[in-house]
Amino acid sequence: MRRVPALGRNFVVGRARFELAVSWSQTRRFSELSYRPLRFRTIEADRPLDACRPAGQKGDIATVQRYIARTLSIDNPTPPAPEARVPPPPAPSPYAPPPAPAPYAAPPAYGAPPPPPARRGRGPLIAIVLVVLLVILVGGGYVVGGFAYANSKDNSATNAYNKVVDHENALTDLFNKLDAQFQSNNNDPASASAASIKQDKTLNLQLASQSKTAQPTVESDDQALANAASSLNENSWLTALSKSSLDKSATRINHARAALAVAKTILADSILYGTFYASVDDAALDLDALDTAANAGDLNAVDSAIQTLKSDVAKAIQQDKAPGVASEMDPFLKDLQKTANDFSALLAAVRAGDTSKVNTIVKQLDADTTKLDGYDFDAMGTQEQAFYKALIDKYNVEIDAANKT
Repeated sequence: MRRVPALGRNFVVGRARFELAVSWSQTRRFSELSYRPLRFRTIEADRPLDACRPAGQKGDIATVQRYIARTLSIDNPTPPAPEARVPPPPAPSPYAPPPAPAPYAAPPAYGAPPPPPARRGRGPLIAIVLVVLLVILVGGGYVVGGFAYANSKDNSATNAYNKVVDHENALTDLFNKLDAQFQSNNNDPASASAASIKQDKTLNLQLASQSKTAQPTVESDDQALANAASSLNENSWLTALSKSSLDKSATRINHARAALAVAKTILADSILYGTFYASVDDAALDLDALDTAANAGDLNAVDSAIQTLKSDVAKAIQQDKAPGVASEMDPFLKDLQKTANDFSALLAAVRAGDTSKVNTIVKQLDADTTKLDGYDFDAMGTQEQAFYKALIDKYNVEIDAANKT
């Protein structure tokens, strides 16, 4: 039960005292205005009638009764019965302290106060607070956990990308170094020395072998980036808040993989290209050996050089479809193959002592030499450089896009 404040109790009691005082004053005022009977003399009925006579007067009883009746009716008529007097309440002491308030009981005139509302339990409020706290904790855990998870994925992808960049930089250095060496060496078959041709063959074989060696690394790098890209898409519901950062890493990886795809093409083409030109260099060295043997008059050496030339030219013809090889190389090699055959026929005519046939074959060899000299090796080189430059530019575009992401 809720207690009524002390101020309420005093107020009600005060009102009760006020009403009591008003009621008392009204009672007292009404007593003053009510009929007050006149004081009449006392009649002693038990006294003898003669006693009521005036002194010195005696008479019969009838005379006395008439006297009394006349006196009572004229001088003192019989008063009505007086109202019962209500004694006034005793006046309170002027300085008496007010009585202590009685225990609270609402006066009947005002009715009992309404009962206080039933106190609600705190269970629903506590449940709401717990739900809010749970949502906050879950939300905070989602944000923190998602950020940490996404950050680890992003770091792993970045590490994989950086390793690929290191490998690609090494590969780029290799090609740049080989290109510089090719440029410094005189690789014109028509005017190159034997030493220059040998150096060119070495560089071509190096291009082929190192390109082949780099292939597994590029394949591995591409697979690593593919795994990293796939990892960035895992549990996307947990990494939604870090989506922009993960998308940026994914875009960078996509550009790097595109560059690796171009690198794969360059490496595969370079293997075939280097192998082909190593065979061309062998044919050029065979021509130099043939010239040396012919000038020395060593028919056996000439015959050996011719057979080697035929073999190497046939080998080169089979390889001249390598990517990037100039289209004019195939007819050039076939003309070189005809020259080798004419040399072999000349050697047979010389050994047979057939002068007429020798003269005829010599004329054919002059025509073969003129035709071989007519090929524009500079134009072939430009064509081949344009082919690989397009691939290298495409590679560089993807690398630049990855670096700018």
